Amino acid sequence: MHSSSEQKLLEKVQHELLTQYASQLLEKEHSGCHALLRDDKVEDLSRMYRLFSRITRGLEPVSQIFKQHVTNEGTALVKQAEDAASNKKRRRTWLVCKNRFLYGKSLSCMTSM
Repeated sequence: MHSSSEQKLLEKVQHELLTQYASQLLEKEHSGCHALLRDDKVEDLSRMYRLFSRITRGLEPVSQIFKQHVTNEGTALVKQAEDAASNKKRRRTWLVCKNRFLYGKSLSCMTSM
């Protein structure tokens, strides 16, 4: 192959394989960008970044998926912290009520003697 046609061929192949199928590749259930982020597949994400950076606006959908992932993870962490704080408050309230009940019972037993 002549060196002048190599770049043109590479661009055409990238266009046909990446641009045409970008959303399908990025949204695959077990190997798409969501799955790679969820499973912390850093090397695979790095390869995906390098691959999609070669095409015009190829990183835009990757960045949107990344933004959505960070937002979802952050929201989940905040909810988890709020739930933990709420559970801690409920346990404390339950212990106070239990102690008051037990103290009240023991006090009434002592006064009835």
